[in-house]
Amino acid sequence: MAVKVYCMADRNFQDKTLLLGPGKYYKLEIIKTIEAVHGELWYVGKDCNGLRHLIPVSIYGKYGIEPGNVIYCRLDWINCQGRFFFEPRHPYYSEGETYSFELLGLQNCEEGSKTCYAMVRDIFGQELKTLPFNCSGIVSGKAKSLTCKVVRIKKAVPYLEVSVI
Repeated sequence: MAVKVYCMADRNFQDKTLLLGPGKYYKLEIIKTIEAVHGELWYVGKDCNGLRHLIPVSIYGKYGIEPGNVIYCRLDWINCQGRFFFEPRHPYYSEGETYSFELLGLQNCEEGSKTCYAMVRDIFGQELKTLPFNCSGIVSGKAKSLTCKVVRIKKAVPYLEVSVI
């Protein structure tokens, strides 16, 4: 779904219209941080159209975003009220790439079971659970790290798929 947004900065469209669509990346200039009614902090980002969008500090505060920064964000979706939901590009991980994570342990790896998932720690110290994988032949407790592919990043949480055992 694309939304028609007026863009005075884009000279490619004769009617000065830029279509923004989910799944694509856009630049947002962080103008300021504001405090909402209930004490929640939000980044205020401005796109090339001059439209302002809110990004929650509670989720993306670890990214080091500050007023004056220009960040790249994926437009995740647009709700029925026309509100845009952006996912800022992760400062360390990229979707589709593989990284080594500290292995905290394996779970649901019972005798005779072929699938389990791993608990790992990311660069910010968050404990993450991988997607289920075939764990036959794994001896728990020997490995200190695990190589995982970042399948998706949503609300600053990497979704991981074990790639090398």
